[in-house]
Amino acid sequence: MKLLAASILTLLLLITTPTAATVDFCSCTAPDQTCSANISCTGACFSVCPSGGCRAGCSSAHGEATVEGGEARALDLTMQVSLQQSASTGRELSSELSRITRQTVLYTPFTTPDAISFDIKRAMLWDVLEALSASGKVEIGGDDFSKLKRIRQSLAGGEKMAVCMHGVTVKRMVREIASLSGLPIRVTAGDPQTVVNLSVKDVTLEEFLVQLSSQSGVEISSR
Repeated sequence: MKLLAASILTLLLLITTPTAATVDFCSCTAPDQTCSANISCTGACFSVCPSGGCRAGCSSAHGEATVEGGEARALDLTMQVSLQQSASTGRELSSELSRITRQTVLYTPFTTPDAISFDIKRAMLWDVLEALSASGKVEIGGDDFSKLKRIRQSLAGGEKMAVCMHGVTVKRMVREIASLSGLPIRVTAGDPQTVVNLSVKDVTLEEFLVQLSSQSGVEISSR
């Protein structure tokens, strides 16, 4: 009887003892030393470091960006946005953009206008943020839009960069790079859910995509 009780207790301990969560760490520094990015995530992570602006994030097994307390949509600067605001404040406009994008958007006008009105139908999010940045400071997902503009300029201009990714799917990484660069990068063949660990330095965007494709066995096009 004592042996049976001990066996049951051992079994219960095995069932109830939580498994330690895996923590991934991603770090990179831009080749010209202008910035660096470091992040630790319970799960997958990535960091991208082109000249003048570095970005890092966490990702779930399904490829979405993660935030403390739940999941949020991965930043997609190419998404289509429809927005109708009449006589709104900067705070109200920020709240509506945050709702649409599921990112924290902050718009602070350089001056205090009487009211802000917008009537936008299916415009690219990047274009909306760029228009707003002409009259105020814009932040999205914790990043200053001016930094995102520098990143896009570097990636699209073929400048060297460093990238680190651990446990990230090809689909998630391609989505991130396409969003940041504004280029039509997409998976054309193979399994986009393939998980990759990759760390590279001093590569152009095209060179990075070649290495990502080679390691994952997934075909990626940027044309």
